[in-house]
Amino acid sequence: MKTSHIARECPRFSACSVNNCPLDPHPANPGDKQNVCKMEKAVRQRIAAKHPGQLANGGLTAREAAGKRSFEKLPLAVKSRLAATGKSNLDKIHKGKKV
Repeated sequence: MKTSHIARECPRFSACSVNNCPLDPHPANPGDKQNVCKMEKAVRQRIAAKHPGQLANGGLTAREAAGKRSFEKLPLAVKSRLAATGKSNLDKIHKGKKV
């Protein structure tokens, strides 16, 4: 049985040259910092969701996955406070803009 390459589902696959593609089940050397994936995180996660268990980081870059793991370890009270602070800051940013 031949399986398709998950990274080929990326809309930018034909023009991409990232060595450490987050959609590659067997990424190149983790220390290789030649290029950074420019595809939006939501798109990468949607593609990874079609292939459960095949991607170690679920379509996230190593940095995004580390941040997610750190956030998940926080107590609920801290997560709630961070969310409230973020909403407050967004309200301040958008307060001065006319819609």
